[in-house]
Amino acid sequence: MTAWSFAAGAETAATVSGLHLAGEVKDGMLGGRLAFRLDNVRPGGSVPVLGGSAAIVSQTLPAGMTLLPPGPDGLYRIAAEPTFWGGGRSGRVELAFTTAKGEGVTLDLPVATVRTFEIRVNPQEWDVSVEHAGNLEAAQTDGPPPERVIKGNLPADRPAEVRWRSAATRFQSADAIVSCRAETTSLVSPGVIRHTSVFTFKITQGAVRSYAFRVPKHVNIVGTDTDFGLLKQEVGASDDPAYATLTLTPQVESAGARITLVYEDALPAFPCKTLIEPISPAGVLRTEGLLTVSPTGAIRIQPGAMTNLLQTDAAAPAPATGAKTKEAPPALPNGSAYRYTTTPCSLEVALEDIVTAIHCENTIVVRVEDALASVEASLQLDLRDAPADQIVVAIGKAEGWTITSATGRDVADGDIEQRKGEGGALAVTIPFRKPVSGMMKVALKMERKIDTATPGKVVVPEIAVKDAVVQNGYVIASASQGIQLAPEGAANLSEIHAASTPLSVAGAQLAFRFRDAEWSAAIGYTRAKTAIHSELFHLVSPGDGMLYASAAATYHI
Repeated sequence: MTAWSFAAGAETAATVSGLHLAGEVKDGMLGGRLAFRLDNVRPGGSVPVLGGSAAIVSQTLPAGMTLLPPGPDGLYRIAAEPTFWGGGRSGRVELAFTTAKGEGVTLDLPVATVRTFEIRVNPQEWDVSVEHAGNLEAAQTDGPPPERVIKGNLPADRPAEVRWRSAATRFQSADAIVSCRAETTSLVSPGVIRHTSVFTFKITQGAVRSYAFRVPKHVNIVGTDTDFGLLKQEVGASDDPAYATLTLTPQVESAGARITLVYEDALPAFPCKTLIEPISPAGVLRTEGLLTVSPTGAIRIQPGAMTNLLQTDAAAPAPATGAKTKEAPPALPNGSAYRYTTTPCSLEVALEDIVTAIHCENTIVVRVEDALASVEASLQLDLRDAPADQIVVAIGKAEGWTITSATGRDVADGDIEQRKGEGGALAVTIPFRKPVSGMMKVALKMERKIDTATPGKVVVPEIAVKDAVVQNGYVIASASQGIQLAPEGAANLSEIHAASTPLSVAGAQLAFRFRDAEWSAAIGYTRAKTAIHSELFHLVSPGDGMLYASAAATYHI
């Protein structure tokens, strides 16, 4: 059972449910209807049902119940007649009431688990507030006449306090009831976190002259956008020295607004820890919202302790907040999302770079021609874990070689950089036009002049992708006709048949397989001696006083 609690004290125990207060403010008075269900009202006693500055003008009671006049304590009571079964009486109660003319009323109501209300008012005449109410909702129609309906829940065990004032004096006090929804997107980049917060203010009653925000001093505001004409923007001191107060004042009094703030947090070098603390509105009854934290590149975000936040599904759609603005947070597929339980709220995060795992298989084709040696390296890359914006190719023993081209999908060939790396190796930085991941191919070509008139050797450039997790592939040597090749000084290579490689190369004479980047090879070349095969045919014809002879020679080179 639920006890009844009034200012005048407790009386007969009973159970109440479905309590609903419906009223209308008109001519400075509140008139309406109080409805609820009474269960187990014992005969011989009375149950207080309404108190305060209200008079009951009509009632609908269950059979066997009677409404008693107000006593010295000002409380109306319901008495139950005896029953033939000896138990209590139950039923639905409806009481129509009115109040005295004034600017408010306090009504003593039965205690119930859920107590709802609905107040109607002409917004051009009156502003209405309900103290200590929860889950406030307001809807307005244009009429005629215009009407605003305010709905919500009353506290379970407190009197209902309804206040109203003339709309002509609405700006003489700061009693507006304001709720807010905030949607914040935090984009984490190296060196900075950029926050975009969209605040949608809903004013249930009254109006406001300005909007205030609680701003952490470690953030820097870089942009403000409003859906109203801005009269002034001020930043002042706060009661807490760690915060400042941002105040935005509209050119005219406001009955609702949508405000976008863009601000930034500086970050130290990764890895690091930081506190994400969204700007929060001040002076509002309730704030709900969504915080989304996302990286802009290969950054790992590890959430830690959180205050007034509850992690949720980042893919879940957020409730609609009205028209979009140019600074509305973007949809982020790889973010983590947190719902506000209240404000202020904060989230500790640990940040570090994600290193791209590079797996590659290289096919290096060395070709020897008259007075020229060339290398064509096909780098088949598999970029895992995180997108890469560039790769670095280390080329050992590159003296005398010239890089003629580097091509591939998304390769920014105009921005390729060459410099001396560790151990005298050539470091070639190959940037991409955009961060790439997955399978891709990069082709690298090199040339140098050689003297094929005399025997010599070509030292093969040791081409490897820097920091690759897996690196294997093939070295294939080919030559033009008349040049013979032989391996010289091969290390960490396994010689295989030239026809067993995945790439068919014309004129291939040698092939090797390697399984890591620590390999080296030199290819010797010589001019093959010319072999001539000939076939002669002689024809001799003796004649009268003369001998005729002819010869035919056939050569095979």
